[in-house]
Amino acid sequence: MDYAPPHVTVFSPLAIFWFLSSPETLELKGTIPTEIALFSSLQFLSVKENNLTGTIPRDLFNLKNLTSIDLSLNQLNGTLPSNFEDFLQDFGRFGVAFNNLTGTIPSEIGFLTALTSLDLQGNDIEGTIPTEFGLLTDLTYLQLFSNYLTGTIPSELGLLTQLQSLDVTVNDVTGSLDTIICDVREKFTQLYRVAADCMLDSPEVECSCCMVCCEDVGFTCTVMTVIP
Repeated sequence: MDYAPPHVTVFSPLAIFWFLSSPETLELKGTIPTEIALFSSLQFLSVKENNLTGTIPRDLFNLKNLTSIDLSLNQLNGTLPSNFEDFLQDFGRFGVAFNNLTGTIPSEIGFLTALTSLDLQGNDIEGTIPTEFGLLTDLTYLQLFSNYLTGTIPSELGLLTQLQSLDVTVNDVTGSLDTIICDVREKFTQLYRVAADCMLDSPEVECSCCMVCCEDVGFTCTVMTVIP
């Protein structure tokens, strides 16, 4: 099949194949069915920019061959799954940006040791940034922008020396990225973007090497003119 239908009102297994074989947007509606677990050979799943609702089914994470999931820009709710230990070691990309997810980031995220991209921005996730992020040493892209995260930024982020982009803006986290990243900038040879709530005289986050500094009240940001 070489084209996608202009509008699909029910997310069905057939629609998955339709999407993977077509560049067009399906405008999917409804929930992600548990029957998706029947596609045991599925390696890539991208259904971003649709109108999917409901929760992320746990059965999705029983697909042992999956290496990439992108559910961004939908209307999904509920919490992040925690059965990440079921994945194979080559799972590399997980994106759920701009949904309505709540709850916390589970510590089991540390099982995804081959993860290179994690995009959780634009949700209602709360709690602290887990120290288990330090186990994700292949991570290049970490987006936590615009959630309700609190607590101190963990020093374990300093272990992620493959990072290219880090964004913790518009949260309620505190601490110093100076000691975690800026003071040892030479270790982060690929890093081109760091963003944090580092505006004002007494910023929530100290970050002298941030390329973008924000203030979480009012979504005010300043792009730094000198990139460290």
